[in-house]
Amino acid sequence: MQQYYVDYTVNSKTVVFNKEQQHHLCRVLRVKENDQVYVVDESNTKYLVSLHLEDTVYGEILESVPLQSELPVRTYIAQGLIKGDRWDYFIQKSVEFGASDIIPLQMKRNVVKVEKDNEKKLQRWSKIALEAAEQSKRDIRPQVHPVMNLKELVQLPCDLKLIAYEKETDSVELSTLLKGEYSSVLLVVGPEGGFDPQEVEYLVENGFKCVGLGRRILRAESASLYFLSALSYEKELKG
Repeated sequence: MQQYYVDYTVNSKTVVFNKEQQHHLCRVLRVKENDQVYVVDESNTKYLVSLHLEDTVYGEILESVPLQSELPVRTYIAQGLIKGDRWDYFIQKSVEFGASDIIPLQMKRNVVKVEKDNEKKLQRWSKIALEAAEQSKRDIRPQVHPVMNLKELVQLPCDLKLIAYEKETDSVELSTLLKGEYSSVLLVVGPEGGFDPQEVEYLVENGFKCVGLGRRILRAESASLYFLSALSYEKELKG
């Protein structure tokens, strides 16, 4: 069933769709009167709605729907900025695999440089995340944060803070850490050029733990997917 996100908190019996959503419903899906879709509002409440086709398309709320598709821990992925399509791929797939927060990270070996206040890029990245969330039927709206540096990153109040550092190859350590009790986890992944040793030292001094992601060296855009898969297995499939 199709799913949409609306940019407000629903406080009535009807849901209003924006022009882009109405176009998609009518011209792409070619919905009919009383067809049903899911809607998630700004407060991350999910509804089943029945569609009505008048001058504008609107939805009548039938019931609220329990949240079932989210990882049981809030998951932040802080990724050193990488080039073009690979960055878009990282956002899309990380959201599909369950990340709740995407943090673009300025690091010493970044090839790509993006200003913190680049609103145009942030809007584009947020749209990629939103479309991926709709496609994968996420129960919440994943957030793409403005670009951060390491000093800002270490201030995030996460229970478990990890660094995917390629010189650490003991994947058993990751498995052991993921078995613990925590409500939020943050993974830092380096850019194409990897971490500068001083960056790793700084993060470790601020409570981060180095973990290996298997015996093979992963590309920057796929390391988070390995981690999210391991987290899903530990917290969802094994349970």
